[in-house]
Amino acid sequence: MNTKLILVEGIPGSGKTSTAEYISSYLNRKNIANELFKEGNLDHPADYESTACLSKDEFREIQSQLRIDKRLFSNYTTNKEDYYLIEYGKLYHDNKINISDQILNQLAESDVYNLPPAEHSRLVKDKWSSFAKAAATQEQVNIFECCFLQNPLTTMMAYHNTSKDYIIKHVKDLEQIISELNPLLILLEAKNIEEQFDRVKKERSEEWLNFVIDYVTNQSYGQENNLDGYSGLIEFYQNLAELELNIFSKLKMRKILIKDPHSNWEQNYQKINSFLKKAAKVNK
Repeated sequence: MNTKLILVEGIPGSGKTSTAEYISSYLNRKNIANELFKEGNLDHPADYESTACLSKDEFREIQSQLRIDKRLFSNYTTNKEDYYLIEYGKLYHDNKINISDQILNQLAESDVYNLPPAEHSRLVKDKWSSFAKAAATQEQVNIFECCFLQNPLTTMMAYHNTSKDYIIKHVKDLEQIISELNPLLILLEAKNIEEQFDRVKKERSEEWLNFVIDYVTNQSYGQENNLDGYSGLIEFYQNLAELELNIFSKLKMRKILIKDPHSNWEQNYQKINSFLKKAAKVNK
């Protein structure tokens, strides 16, 4: 197979996870080695999940508060030239480490996704570069959901309220970084975003819905555009989906747009099959 990366994108509830799982199963049937990295994977090779970025002084301050073996803490710490990356999600899930909620909250406040746009973009590009270099030597296809379009657009729009031009440039830079992997992009486009979220809120927890509403309406973008509640969430994702399609049209990688994916999954999977066979030269 002449690709080492398949990207599955779309707004929440569009069917990214099901589609990514289907692609992995499809490649397994073709005896093509692959690995699926879902959203939230703490070992994601190209995305930061629950990872803090601290200056040297901030790191020393956190260390001074520790009441655990610092060697255990160091297992989840990467020392760069002028900063430290702390995988606090893994710290939280390590049963051998009893780390205080106070420190975890401090680390969460310094999450990579909370950094100023330029710093965040730089770190993200660095990680994608490291991934691309490693993936080029591997004999497998990596399947990612969310992290190429959905996560960057949501963070840069909702949290930072950066310009569309800035976001487009960020994604175009990522495209250049992964170009040698001959990536494929599958974008799932909702026919009606409000209907999609009406369905999603019945399938997911109230806690999830409230978190998303809070994130997209009470940050910089939501405040500037007077977004509020469920209607504000719908308006945000309508704008995000429009930008997503704009970026999709500008990308040079091989790609396919699946419109109204929930209308007929069997038919859409056949479209994806044909796309993979043609674009990645998968044998029938």
